[in-house]
Amino acid sequence: QYFGDTFWLSPYSLVGQSYSDNLDCSWVIRSSDCTGSGSVCQNSVVISFLQVRVWSGDYIRVYSDPSMECSPDSTTKVLLGQITGLDPDLPNDFQAKGCVVVQFETDANQERSYNDIQNLGDGFSASYRDAGIKELQQSFTKHCLGTTHIALDGRNNKHVISDSDAESKTDYRYPNDLDCIWEVQAKGGEKYVIFDVEYDLEPTYDYLQLFSGTFGSTSGVTPYTFLSAESTKETYYIPTDDSGFSTIRLVTDSLGRRSGFKASVYIDNGAPARNGCPNPGTSGLFCEIPHCVVENSVQREMGSSSYGVNVDYQIGRIVSQIRTS
Repeated sequence: QYFGDTFWLSPYSLVGQSYSDNLDCSWVIRSSDCTGSGSVCQNSVVISFLQVRVWSGDYIRVYSDPSMECSPDSTTKVLLGQITGLDPDLPNDFQAKGCVVVQFETDANQERSYNDIQNLGDGFSASYRDAGIKELQQSFTKHCLGTTHIALDGRNNKHVISDSDAESKTDYRYPNDLDCIWEVQAKGGEKYVIFDVEYDLEPTYDYLQLFSGTFGSTSGVTPYTFLSAESTKETYYIPTDDSGFSTIRLVTDSLGRRSGFKASVYIDNGAPARNGCPNPGTSGLFCEIPHCVVENSVQREMGSSSYGVNVDYQIGRIVSQIRTS
């Protein structure tokens, strides 16, 4: 069966059509054996996009939902892909067990009136069908897409991740309008995941986010740090949650591009020892972050409002700093 942003004479042609501004539309599609939240669902839903012509700043987002709630407001949705562009490169199918949520959001800008001179139309059309038990792993097209799952089950198990497939890059710049997520599970009770990264991003507007936890869990994620700079090489130790999960996310806006990033994720017992963070403004599990982090704390003596804390660190945004002498 077919669905899309509007009614069409043919699902294979958008000629002469145009979607409206300020849309916020959702489709919840369930497999034949999945009736709602808490259902034991075995079959999968397969979504195939037939045509996509979506202007920058407008998005189609495709989600699975491990809880099977599959409502637009569900807090356990997992992003399978954020789609934008005119005839973008896409995988053949998006597939998830039980149910899929498709959201279409548009901004207030009217791009077509001055960009679609040939009247090729804009919007999207897609089909869906019920499938068997097999569930596909979403991964790269020519660039990262949606959520990729990585399991680290040994200290010699190292995975390389990046914004794009290096062999398919032509201009060595990442695409605009990306939202890519890597969920990393460190098995064996590891407390952190090592993230060796070299990145070249448009400062402020394009960024990497590091989290403890995972978006698909009921407990969600806890921010660790935010990376947005040109030509930088660093190592971070991302805390895991109680289930061993850490999350890495790349977000790019609709304008400006640079080279992107390439990183290795792995587990190891060779992290540096920590005895407080002696340098003002540093933070992190092993003081590896050269700035404050989202959630900060100051260790103080019981019953004291300032003793034990360097007075220089009490001005502005305080990070975890302790006087040792």
